[in-house]
Amino acid sequence: MIDIFILKILLSFVVGVIWITTVTFIAEKLGTRLGGAIAGIPATMVVSLFFIGWTQTPKIASESTILIPFIVGINALFVVSYVLLSRYNLAISLFASLCGWFILTYILLNLNITYLSSVIGFICTVGISYIILEKKLKIRSQGKKSVRKSIKQVFLRGIISGSVISFAVFMAKISGPAVGGVFASFPAMTVALILISHINHGAKYTSALLKNFIISGTINVLLFVSVIRYSYLFFGLMTGTLISFLISLISAFILYNLINKRMV
Repeated sequence: MIDIFILKILLSFVVGVIWITTVTFIAEKLGTRLGGAIAGIPATMVVSLFFIGWTQTPKIASESTILIPFIVGINALFVVSYVLLSRYNLAISLFASLCGWFILTYILLNLNITYLSSVIGFICTVGISYIILEKKLKIRSQGKKSVRKSIKQVFLRGIISGSVISFAVFMAKISGPAVGGVFASFPAMTVALILISHINHGAKYTSALLKNFIISGTINVLLFVSVIRYSYLFFGLMTGTLISFLISLISAFILYNLINKRMV
């Protein structure tokens, strides 16, 4: 029988390949507003929480959601940092932003906070990110991009997205408790989106995609995690996962129409 950890890495790789490659192509075809909204559907998080519930218990998976809202807020600050530093080259902006993310996340993991405190932290960090990206920097959404699709391009995007996500899963497993906890919350999808979009279209387009992803997408993740937190306790692993994911699909559609369409 295949080892559960290997299965998780393989599934994370496949989900990363399919999801992030699809998101980048949709953004190019239909614009960053829709692409960012779809990116906010927590496909990779479904895999992580499902495996915690499967290998341990749904109750433990529910309890593991305590820090997720605040960490998602730190991910929003990570995006702000990338956007502010994007005037430099990709390596500098991404490396500096990741350093800041690791420091903030490590501090958070060593604090004893409640789920309510985590949600409050989410509201503060995402609120700050929204003000900076939408009101101060006035990052404008981008329309469709005319890009010739090729097998080589699809393959490259798939390798980048799948590798980043499975690498984070692998490091979370082999590292010690503190470092492993940091990698377990690593913004792998955001990093993959930055690499693919920046390489293909530059910093301006990438900033627009991430703005739409962070503002509506983070709210959708918060709703998803809140539903998971209680649905796992009342409905069990399979039903709880299905209910939570369906609600996230519905909320993504609603948030797109309420938020993304109205952003500059």
